[in-house]
Formats: sequence, C-alpha cells, structure tokens
Amino acid sequence: MIKVRKFGFILLAWVSVCCLCREAKAQNLPIFLDGRFDDWFNINTKYEDTSGDANGAFGLDLLDFSVTNNQDYLLIRLQLNQNIKLVEDNDLFLYLDTDNNSQTGKTINGLGAEIGIDFGNRLVYMYPNNSLFTYNLDRVGYRSLPTVSGFEHEIALRRNALMPDNTTPVFSNSSIQVLFKDERNSNGDAMPNNGSTYTYTFEESTIEANPHISIEREEENHLRLMTYNTLHEGLEDGSRVGAFRRIVEAVQPDIITFNECWETSATYVKNFMDNILSLSTSFGWYSVKLDNGNITVSRYPILQSWEVSPGRRITASLIELPRDTYEKDILVVNAHFKCCGDGDSQRQVESDAFAAFIKDAKTVGGRIDLAENTPFVLAGDLNLVGSSQQLTTLLKGDIVNEFIYGEDAPLDWDNTDLEDIISPQTGDYSAFTWLGEGSSFPAGRLDFMIHSNSVMEVKKAYTLNTKTMPLQDLDYYALNANDTEIASDHLPKITDFELATNTSINSLTSISLQLKLQPNPFEEKLQISYEMPKNQNLQWQLFSSMGQMVWQTHTHNSSDKLNLSDEIDVAGVYLLKVKDVTSQSYRVWRVAKL
Repeated sequence: MIKVRKFGFILLAWVSVCCLCREAKAQNLPIFLDGRFDDWFNINTKYEDTSGDANGAFGLDLLDFSVTNNQDYLLIRLQLNQNIKLVEDNDLFLYLDTDNNSQTGKTINGLGAEIGIDFGNRLVYMYPNNSLFTYNLDRVGYRSLPTVSGFEHEIALRRNALMPDNTTPVFSNSSIQVLFKDERNSNGDAMPNNGSTYTYTFEESTIEANPHISIEREEENHLRLMTYNTLHEGLEDGSRVGAFRRIVEAVQPDIITFNECWETSATYVKNFMDNILSLSTSFGWYSVKLDNGNITVSRYPILQSWEVSPGRRITASLIELPRDTYEKDILVVNAHFKCCGDGDSQRQVESDAFAAFIKDAKTVGGRIDLAENTPFVLAGDLNLVGSSQQLTTLLKGDIVNEFIYGEDAPLDWDNTDLEDIISPQTGDYSAFTWLGEGSSFPAGRLDFMIHSNSVMEVKKAYTLNTKTMPLQDLDYYALNANDTEIASDHLPKITDFELATNTSINSLTSISLQLKLQPNPFEEKLQISYEMPKNQNLQWQLFSSMGQMVWQTHTHNSSDKLNLSDEIDVAGVYLLKVKDVTSQSYRVWRVAKL
C-alpha cells in the first residue's frame, strides 16, 4: 500500500501490475486533478509510444499516456513533445472505444470508437449506429488541467455520461480502448500506432471520490486570506448577495481580495463586511480601491496602497498586522489580469510589472521599500489560459520585456521561486476555481495565490464549492448547496498562513480540554460536556457572527456539563471561546443553531 500525502489528507493507493499485452487494470488511485503529476508516478497503467515518429519537423509527437479511474471519472495523463494549450489551437483527438467492440462506432486504427474528443475545437463527437452527433465538452463532463499550456495534461471524463439517446451509457463496458491521434494531416502521429491497441479495465473497488476538507482555521493566529471574483458587481446584486453573505460568514477571513467590482465602491464593501462580520473596533473593516475593478478589505489597517501598473487592474496594499501577534506587516497584491485567449501579450506585461514591483519592494529606493522579510501575496483572478510563460514570470521573476521591467531576478526574500498555492475543492479531488457553465471552455484554474514561502507557511488551503460539500458540513456552516453556484462563476479560494509571531503569543498554548457539543448544529438545546486533567478556572463566552457576546459563565471543575437553552434565540453560526483564566490560553469552537 502506497501513501501519498497532499494538503493535509492521506490518499491510499492500491497498485496492480500493467500487463505486457497492453491491457491494463486501474490502480484505484484518487488522483488530484491539479495540473501537477507527482501523484501519477505510482500508476502502472502506462502506454509509451515510439519516440520521434511525428510527421515532419514540426509535427506533434505523442510520447505516452497513463489511465486510472474513480467512481465518478475516467482519468488520463498525457505527455507530448510540445508545449501546447490543450483546448485551443491544435488538431489532437482522443478516441475511446467505450463498449470494447471494434464493430460499433467510428472505425479508426482498429477501434470502433463511440466518442471522439476534439481538443482544439472543444467538441465531443458521438458515433451511435453509424451516425454522428456533435456536442460541447460538458456533454461528457470533460475536465483538464493545467489551464495554461504544457507538455503534460490531466484529463477527466465523467463515467455516467450518456449517448445521444440520453439512455445508453457512454461507458457501457468494464473495459475500453484508448487512442490519441494528431489529425493535422493523414500521417499525424497516433498513440498507439496503427495496428496496435490499448485496452483499459475499470477498477470497481470503493474509491474515496469526495475527500472531506474542514474549512475551520486550525490556529487562531493563522492569517486567513480569501480571493473572490464576484462576477459583475455580485456584492450589489440583490439576487446573489445572500449567498455571498453566507460564504463570507462561514469562512471568517481576515483579508479579502475582491475582483469585478467595476462600479462598486470601497465604502460599500466596507459596510458590507461590517454588517456581516462586525469587529470589536471603533473603525471596523478597512477597504481600498485604486484600480478599475479590484477592492481589498481587511480587518487590519491598510497603511498604504499602490497601483502596480497604472491603467491595469493590479493594486498592492501594505496591511498593518497587530504587533502583539505578528512580527511583520503583510503586502497583499490584488490582481485581475486581462481575460481570455487574446490577452496573452497583456497578461505577460502584467506579469512583468508584478515581478518588477516586487524587485523594487525588496531594494532601497524606487516606489516602495519593504522591511526585510515582509511577507507578500499575489491574489486574484489571473486568467492564466494561454502561455505558461506568464506563470513562470510570476514564480521565478523570468521577465520577458527586460528593457522596460529590468533584468530577471528571483522574487522571494531568499532568492528562490515564489510558491503557487494549489487548493483542492471542498469535497472533490480537483483544483478548478472557474466552472464555465454554458461556455465552450471547460472548467479552469483561473484564481491564484502566489506567495513568499520563505517567510510565511501555508497551513491550510482550499477552494470552497458548496455543491460538492457534504450535507452535514453545509448545515454546520449554515450554507446552502447552491451558494457558490448562485454567487459567481468563480469559486472563493482560501488560504491560512502561519507568519512569524512575537514571543508574547507563544505563551497562549492550547489548553488541554476535551469538549463535546451535542447536538451541533442544534435546534432547541445545546449541551456542553468537558473534561480536563485538573480543576481549572475557565471562562466561557459565546459570540454571535456579529461579534456580540450573547452568553458567558465561569467554571472551576475538571469536568462538568452546561446546558444552553434560552441563551440562543436566533439561528446562525456562533463562536464558543473557552479561556483558562490563569494562563490566559484559550480555544475556540464553532456552533450552529438551525
């Protein structure tokens, strides 16, 4: 048994051996669809093509592919000799003989293909009964990553997809045959080569297809950042604002970078946050809007802001963090890069401008001088759907236009690369942040957080998708299953960071307390039972989501039971804070009233 640890949960993998006859059985690995490929290393269902058999000097050479599955998806990893955008500007096809019968479907290279995936035109062809039907890729639940160009790609097709009669399953057999073919011309490369076939047999053992990811903050001093594209003034849309309110209330962020607030004012967003998450300060939330569309809000003061590239949607804000907790402030760069496939050149300019700004911030003089080792984060909808060079620039400081933006230079404080935070969705092994409903383009990873990992550490990262969350989690956090779908076509991306702390915070170690909340969520009565190693003076406080204390008491025993019946009248999410009066250490639990 192989254990692969990713993002705080353990993936269990059972591996079977690939037959030399090129008929393979699934590995039953829960692949994380994230555009990275380390979790494919233990997949033995791999086909390697003849190298260098592409037609012509510029032909696409198909190198190898691997196959696996879970209960919901067929998963394929593809490797090529060229750095291509998989769903644009190519003539690559994937043919699947899904009934494993060469006498049915489209005859090609010895297969009878029931479906063909036309990657470059984002179409799926179905061939029932010698007929041809054409659909968008969502007909078969198509997904692929990376969204930028690459030499390797991960592809997922939903196993419950139906043929044109809407009754017959696409995958009607336990075994399928797989063929990739470059259709640029009649002699384009095929994998397997003409005359050979590759058969794959599904693994039907139980596979954990929906991992549980808690959205709780693990430690109170972890700084929580959320980035969210609100889709055309979503925070002011009366039909969607309720969903946004529930999401923000459940996540409890410290800093948010909002995109697509074209006409929305910073004052409106400040008031929006004050109404949802009231702070125990006289000023409340801070907000800033310098460019056309981005608003940054923070529970901590915003000391100074800059337009990174005037006329573009990139605003950097230096945020003052409390000195009783953190050693440094933090620089948050809120960005919304140029959209779509024709925006490659402009996104490269924006990437170069960010790299130049960070180089300036790290050195004396220029527009900005940061204290050494000040943590910084780039967050927002970066729309990286074209060349992978833009992401390379953002991570490595590999500047394209050096005449304007200066020479290449590593961007982190220790002169290494920045870290691209890839966040799994709640309840799904995928990292998509844009769902693309109704678009010919499939779901993509468009929203990013890129940070200086030499001075700050990711402790938790996830992308909130209420549609894939378990029902008990939705109830617990007072969320609706369709909240993220209603709010925006983008999903909110959340990251908890551990920053260097002042020594004064180190004395606030977690108290040793075993506590049960029954039931939680509750309707009428909430019973609290607890046990501790010895008698201690505990202060119990219950706060509403608005920050108002609605109940408190003290206990002095090592164990006891507390009943809350009349103290909580209003449905919602509450925070229970338990503090050891002697040591001043405390812990916080979340409770919900239905």
